[in-house]
Amino acid sequence: MPATTARTRLVARLIALACIAFLGFAPASFALEPYKKIVEIFEGNTTIAGEPLVFPSEEPGVKAIVVTLLPGERTAWHRHGTPLFGYVLEGALTVDYEGIGVKHFTAGSGFLEAMHVTHQGGNEGTVPARVLAVFFTGAEAEATITVDPPD
Repeated sequence: MPATTARTRLVARLIALACIAFLGFAPASFALEPYKKIVEIFEGNTTIAGEPLVFPSEEPGVKAIVVTLLPGERTAWHRHGTPLFGYVLEGALTVDYEGIGVKHFTAGSGFLEAMHVTHQGGNEGTVPARVLAVFFTGAEAEATITVDPPD
């Protein structure tokens, strides 16, 4: 099977799992038996910064995007007003979290991104970094909020 097809199926499964989780199914009620092979990517209820996971209560929704950072490219400093599950599809991502330090994520890594901690992601590698970002959106919060760099 071509890598692109396998990757597309993985992305579709991640989005489906995120939607199921968002709709209120407890992890214990999600049976894994129907699947012949699984690879657990992430399980948790706190962000990389230790913040508790809180889903939006008004007009909940899901938005999934793929962010590509070329070698040497960095995001603007930002934070999130909504929960975000990230999955590194390829390459590697380095994120500088204000007051916490730098974290490194490689292809195959899944994580709940910090919401209220200012951070900046970057690609320090030699190949593009691609990250699937699944936002759990709602009426009361912005998904991404650009902020001034920390002092």
